[in-house]
Amino acid sequence: MNQFTKHTVIGISFVLGLTQLATLANPQKVNAVTASDWNASRIIDDAVFFNPNSMSIQDIQNFLNAKMPACDTNGQKMYNSTQTRAQWAAANGKPQPPYICLKDFSQNIPGVSPDALCSGSVGAGTKSAATLIKEVATACNISPQVILITLQKEQSLITDDWPWLIQYTKATGMGCPDTSLGVDVDANQNGCYDDYEGFFKQIYYGARQFQRYVKQPDVFNYAVGRNSFVAYQANNASCGGTQITPQSQATAALYNYTPYQPNQAALDNLYGTGDACSAYGNRNFWRMFNDWFGSTRTDLFTSNVNWSFEELDGSAASISTAPGKLGFGVATIQDGPILRTFYHDYSTGDLKHAWADSTGWNFETLDGDSTVGGRVTNKVGKFVKTTIFQNKLYVAYYDETMGDLRLATRDLSSGIWTYETLDGSTTLAGRLNSNVGQDIALTAYGSSLQLFYSDIAGGNLRHAWLNGSVWSFENLDGTSNSVSGTESFSGQNVSVAVYGDTLQLFYYDGSRGNLKHAWADGRGWHFEHLDGDNNAISRSDGNVGAYIDTASFGGTLQVFYYDVAKGNLKHAWADGRGWHFEHLDGDNNAISRSDGNVGARPKTFGFNGKLYVFYSNPEKGILRQAWASSTGWSFAEIDGSYPAVSRNGATPVSTFAAVTPYGDGLQVFYFDSSQGILRHAWGVPQ
Repeated sequence: MNQFTKHTVIGISFVLGLTQLATLANPQKVNAVTASDWNASRIIDDAVFFNPNSMSIQDIQNFLNAKMPACDTNGQKMYNSTQTRAQWAAANGKPQPPYICLKDFSQNIPGVSPDALCSGSVGAGTKSAATLIKEVATACNISPQVILITLQKEQSLITDDWPWLIQYTKATGMGCPDTSLGVDVDANQNGCYDDYEGFFKQIYYGARQFQRYVKQPDVFNYAVGRNSFVAYQANNASCGGTQITPQSQATAALYNYTPYQPNQAALDNLYGTGDACSAYGNRNFWRMFNDWFGSTRTDLFTSNVNWSFEELDGSAASISTAPGKLGFGVATIQDGPILRTFYHDYSTGDLKHAWADSTGWNFETLDGDSTVGGRVTNKVGKFVKTTIFQNKLYVAYYDETMGDLRLATRDLSSGIWTYETLDGSTTLAGRLNSNVGQDIALTAYGSSLQLFYSDIAGGNLRHAWLNGSVWSFENLDGTSNSVSGTESFSGQNVSVAVYGDTLQLFYYDGSRGNLKHAWADGRGWHFEHLDGDNNAISRSDGNVGAYIDTASFGGTLQVFYYDVAKGNLKHAWADGRGWHFEHLDGDNNAISRSDGNVGARPKTFGFNGKLYVFYSNPEKGILRQAWASSTGWSFAEIDGSYPAVSRNGATPVSTFAAVTPYGDGLQVFYFDSSQGILRHAWGVPQ
């Protein structure tokens, strides 16, 4: 396809245990492609190329805004050492301002009807570029990401801050061949067939042409499974080429659209030029797609777990067959051969309990619908956490009606449940008459049971611990009379882990938007700001720590948390050299190289030598999985919108997830926000 090029010339005038997985200190970027990643037979997979749901209109607009934050509309930037762009253009007979960037571009179009190649219609009217891209993608069943990459590959329209009209005229290169055209088909001699000129026609007929390649393969040179010669260079046959058998329809379509492949010189300099025999179209498509949107291959984002899925509770079609709005907050644990999960019934305000044994799944209401045996008839069950300690199963949860912290305890020998209000509407034995019990963290630590939770009314982090049969209580952080002695609204989204002989605690400081870290050892409690401002350990400013989870793994302390400002999943870990920080997922500079609002409510643990973290993309309703091994990080979408492993249609799911190993596999429970049901996924890692 015929490309248009402009040139601008500017005058030059805290230290913890030893790591056993060194790669976690320097994970590999799984989508940072190199020449060795190029596969001429498999440039892009069909599931990626033909996915119209990969971006919404707002996703596209946000992407365009991010790539071009400031347009040089009036041509005021310097073209060279003495002239602005506008001055240079005027002096050289080039297009004058205003220059309209793609993020601001709109066009009045006549609309098109469905046909055999594009089964959807595009309505008439004046529409933004983002809207046109999305509507064309939907009509022609192609990914908006493919259109965006083609616009950049052909005319640099995504990143050009002073585009000329000619770039919109031949935006995707559709009907703009490398050879010259006669005036009978190209009246203005701009290099494109008259029928295909203009932004909308370029993207519509370009997308439609990709479908033509797929649906009429016998008419074109390249087809999936057909061995064909692909040259290295358009204008020099002596440069040669190789035989290629496309492994996907999308790959064949790209060769039909741009019938050249990169030679080794072009691959050796992925971001520059090769030699006289180099061509760059398909190389640039592949490289830019990986850089901007993640892998072009679906198997690189396939989970290492062979997942199965079911609806556990909340609908007539679920295992329980009971309707409700269930799973809004969930905890799970292995109790010998029994798998137990606890969750909130939003429709009734009860705490539910499901367990799987040799007979299958069993269900009961644990608290909230009775006053027998210490139970209450209040709204209970949110923020549930569970652990086993000294032959007893403990379940801590929030009483929303009273603002109390509740505790249910099961004697594992007798099977008897007991219930109590542990803190809140009482001042007995160090307890606090306040709204307490949200954001719970619970763990066994040595000979004690440790419980952390927030005092929402007072902005405190509360701490309770059980030694023998006696509970003790304190304000750990948030007020001048707390253990830390610091005034701040602290204690939300608490996560705790035992690391060596220390107790490690992470929580959100709502006053500062910081991730705080507290740890207890033989000398008492210690406190620090780990991430979120320039005085934190990370030396990185931002609103971070709104959702947190932590685990001890392979001699390291691992922490995953949400960056509210950026919509990223952040990762911090401590080893023998101190703390390390990275953006794991959520933008093109993250380890995943995958853009999106991700990282809410992470859940992490180690299993069979791999570190796992599950988290949500709340905008798209996707449950994501990341796992680290000795080769670095990998990523997959597990459930929710296409192309998740579950193939659960467009059904959005929210994590509110609980994860536990069970036997030789993993068990994940989470909330389906669209249907109000508790979902269950399980599988064995490969």
